Amino acid sequence: MNKKIYIWFGIAGAFLLTFVVGVLGGYAQDIFGEKPTPIPAKEQTPAPTPEDRREIAILTLVISSTPDGKIEGVKLERSVILQGYAPNVLGMQGEWTIELVGAEQTISYGVLDPRHVEVENEQDAKEPYTYIYETNYVWELVVPLFDNNGKDLQIMEINIYDAGGNKIFGTPVDREGWRK
Repeated sequence: MNKKIYIWFGIAGAFLLTFVVGVLGGYAQDIFGEKPTPIPAKEQTPAPTPEDRREIAILTLVISSTPDGKIEGVKLERSVILQGYAPNVLGMQGEWTIELVGAEQTISYGVLDPRHVEVENEQDAKEPYTYIYETNYVWELVVPLFDNNGKDLQIMEINIYDAGGNKIFGTPVDREGWRK
């Protein structure tokens, strides 16, 4: 036989072997692979209450803005302080800045603009998505009142600044009045 035929048989054999290994690997993953184990809703439990009595503030804010993103106003609709763990956000970066003014220090963290919504474009559009601003957005902001080690930050005021550094909201923290 011709040397070229052996080369082509070798290449075909390599492709066939790759195909067989891929099929067997996929089959084995279906059988032995990790599968999610859903928990029925009635069996789910909330996160445990912190033993060190750390707290979070939950602010329900209504953000009014124009369709092009100019903020017209931010209204505090509800505020509550609960015992619980806060998300690990201190020091994070984002478009907006949440400033926590404490008795000893002021700390801040960033969040994305919550009004920003991704909308799918028509099929013939150049870009698949467009970003728009919700004009009347209700935002539930969770604010840590303790650091990650359980130390009370003694937060006295919460301020929010937009991407341009403009203060769009501020409120004093009423620890007694906000407790549920």
